[in-house]
Amino acid sequence: MSNKIKHTCILILVFCLTFMCLAMNNSRMDATSIPAIQDEFEIPIADEILLKDISQTEVMLLGTWHFAYYNQDSHKTAQEDMIDFTTPKRQKEIREVVDLLKKFNPTIVCLESQSQAREDSLFGAFLNGTHRLAIDEGELLGYQVAKEVGLNKVFATDTYSWLREHYESMEHKDLWDDKYYIDTLERDFWSERYYKWYDLVDKFPQKYTINECLQIENHPINLKRSLGHYLIQMNTINDHGPDAFALKWYDRNVRIFNNILKTRPKSNDRILVIYGTGHVPILEQLFDVSPQFKLVRPYQYDSK
Repeated sequence: MSNKIKHTCILILVFCLTFMCLAMNNSRMDATSIPAIQDEFEIPIADEILLKDISQTEVMLLGTWHFAYYNQDSHKTAQEDMIDFTTPKRQKEIREVVDLLKKFNPTIVCLESQSQAREDSLFGAFLNGTHRLAIDEGELLGYQVAKEVGLNKVFATDTYSWLREHYESMEHKDLWDDKYYIDTLERDFWSERYYKWYDLVDKFPQKYTINECLQIENHPINLKRSLGHYLIQMNTINDHGPDAFALKWYDRNVRIFNNILKTRPKSNDRILVIYGTGHVPILEQLFDVSPQFKLVRPYQYDSK
């Protein structure tokens, strides 16, 4: 090896070592730039005052797909992936979920329905033995749980959003127009991945029981990501993306939360909320930050 090559190799080695040392120093600086909390410093916590001598109302949120397969969303379930809930096998699986929810012993059951008069009529008929349960998660799960824990009423707590109520009178009806998006390629990239996931989810009932499918739907990561699909559509050159989200989807769920409050729960109540899975991440956030409520998950998950 010539001296020139040796000299070049040494320079490269020195450069690499220098670069590595700088990187390590920067890493150490980043790690130590925030001072550690000293042991003797006790951070005051709001709950020490807010929750003192308070008994929180327990809330269980169960997210589910629509058993009737309405297919009103952008993603449609294929006919071959729709399951028959009337078979003995599926009825047994429904019973498994009902028995699970009964352990919570709810005193208030809230359903994704906008008509209290309808629920009063149908649930009353069900209690009297004159109504056959429809293929609907509210009836197959909510009605049966409510009846078997001794309730005489279920609550219709769904609603339209502000945007839907005022859409016809608005000047701007093009909040979702592609011309406002900064990067439609990025949006389409993530949408393609989401629809791939949805297609997979649609096939789960062929492989898993209804209870197992609900465990998948209500896993914290899956709930979190279900909200993320709405957020990838916010990258707009104006405020239309966030405005549409706030006035349509977020507003609807805040209204649902308010409708649940209208049931006037007391501290010793236990509220069971059965809704489409997409609603749960926002409802979970609202109940979790409200000091009068305590979230109880329908399923326990391994922390790994």
